[in-house]
Amino acid sequence: MYFQYVDEAGCPGPLLEGDSDIQPVLSLVGVTLPEKSLRYLTDEFLDLKQQFFPSASRSRHALDWVLAEVKGSEISRTLRLGSENDREHNLLFLGTLLNLVEQYEGVIQGKVYIKPPGGEFDGIAAYTSACQMLYGVFQEYLESKHALGLMIMDSRTQNQNKRVSHSIFTEKFRSAGDKYPRILEMPLFGHSENHVGIQIADLVNSALIYPMACIRFCQPSVEHAHVDASFEELWNKFEQRVENLQSLPGGIRVIDVGGAGENVLPFADTMI
Repeated sequence: MYFQYVDEAGCPGPLLEGDSDIQPVLSLVGVTLPEKSLRYLTDEFLDLKQQFFPSASRSRHALDWVLAEVKGSEISRTLRLGSENDREHNLLFLGTLLNLVEQYEGVIQGKVYIKPPGGEFDGIAAYTSACQMLYGVFQEYLESKHALGLMIMDSRTQNQNKRVSHSIFTEKFRSAGDKYPRILEMPLFGHSENHVGIQIADLVNSALIYPMACIRFCQPSVEHAHVDASFEELWNKFEQRVENLQSLPGGIRVIDVGGAGENVLPFADTMI
């Protein structure tokens, strides 16, 4: 049995101008983990948070540390604006986190949209399409493992959750047959403070995939705080590790919405 935990980074709004405050990228990333690893990964992840961010919680109970979230967006902000010591501290945290994902047989999948400045971008349709793509890749991965799985997504609003779930429902129960027979249900929706898997997906997405995409694919057409040169360090340190963690070749798909035919670009620089 495998679980895929999914989180988003960025926003669904269109990028009306190159110097707009709207985030230039929308990314959905799933971290897939075997059920057998969840207990041990949970214990070590909570220990990791206590080690790197000891002031994040005052509780004396070890399991309460799941409630003390270390958000990927804050890690990313520190990489942009923090002191050199703080940046090194957070890079070490991210590297140790990837060690845990690797150690417990985790893999990642994702879909990243690069918004065109001044162009149209249907964030609702993009989000739904990304979820369907993640379901397809998860299905392929489960086939390779001869296993079953469930997807757990970070909850948004009821209407947003309903739209995504229904899009998968229509593909599982279509007259032509189930597109995702190894995935047991429509996506389930959880709150990140209750799921270590969602917290890990948030960190991988918001502190790695999203900022890496911003600096690599949004220059020179976008002037935004998230298109920051400091994020090149993420490519220097983690490019090969992110590539190795992808469940399949091209497991992270980059969609250049402004390109002809919505160009699909490779995420890893070594493949360009």
